[in-house]
Amino acid sequence: MSEEREYSIRKHSTTEHQAVIITQSEFGEIRNAFCLLRAIHDADVMYAMALDSYKTFEKELLSAALELNLGNFPNDAGLFEHKVRFNSYIVGFLSSFRIYNSHLQKRTIWANSNVDLKSIVSEVYDTCYEYRFCEELRNYIHHDNMAIHTIRYPTMPLDANGGDYLYNAIIPYFVKSHVDKDHWRKKRALNETGDQLALVNVISTGMEALSRIHESMFASTMDVAKAARERLQYFSSKYIEKFGGNDASLLAIEANSRGQNYVSISLAADPHEHTKARSRSFKKLTGLRYKLPLNREIPDIKYVKANEEEVGNQVGTK
Repeated sequence: MSEEREYSIRKHSTTEHQAVIITQSEFGEIRNAFCLLRAIHDADVMYAMALDSYKTFEKELLSAALELNLGNFPNDAGLFEHKVRFNSYIVGFLSSFRIYNSHLQKRTIWANSNVDLKSIVSEVYDTCYEYRFCEELRNYIHHDNMAIHTIRYPTMPLDANGGDYLYNAIIPYFVKSHVDKDHWRKKRALNETGDQLALVNVISTGMEALSRIHESMFASTMDVAKAARERLQYFSSKYIEKFGGNDASLLAIEANSRGQNYVSISLAADPHEHTKARSRSFKKLTGLRYKLPLNREIPDIKYVKANEEEVGNQVGTK
């Protein structure tokens, strides 16, 4: 026989015992509101993690290119270190990329709140090749091999139309002919690319696609987040009107008849304060490959001059 449960709003305190009794249904409303705000908060954190991983990858490429342009060409040990470092940064980005997408597609709270995020993700998946490739590349590195098969160090013009000003670039490549196709789960993304793919181009566009999803998620959850905060405030006010104080330490409690807690949920008016400023802090990303043109393969440049130094050789090719 199941034990009877009691539902109440109380202060988070061992010395104060005032309580407002609520129903099981009201406790369910509080839990749903809190879980929705937590899911939105977690999505923001996961997006920030992906963006931070992307920035680290770009900064490390620029740092390595700076060393090249100062004349510090890597020896064999340096070439090996580049391959290790840049593979590590790509793994970090793709892991964050996957965590974010899984959170958006698998959390049941979205459907319970009438927020259709699966269709948002599906639309980006269908329209953005780079997004599809990033998703499948993550599976590939998890189950089979590294993302970077070769690194090239070409001398390239600063101007896409050619010119006299050149710089030493560093460009990691994925090489399709190095892949065991039986280990590539969805063949569509693999079939859509040529044999060699400059990974920084793909990853920057994949990051832009992720920002499009996050922008849509942001817009889709604004109203439900506001309603969730207002619902928590409503239940907080029931306690405050009776006993005074504020909502900073209020909890909704599910307990048995002996007062032992099963579940406690914070009733702070906005348990995730940052959501009030989301519209000011979020920026959709566009045109990264043109805003950050270094270390990218640009197909329409008039020429790419091979570096005469030994560093111009491919690294890690079979």
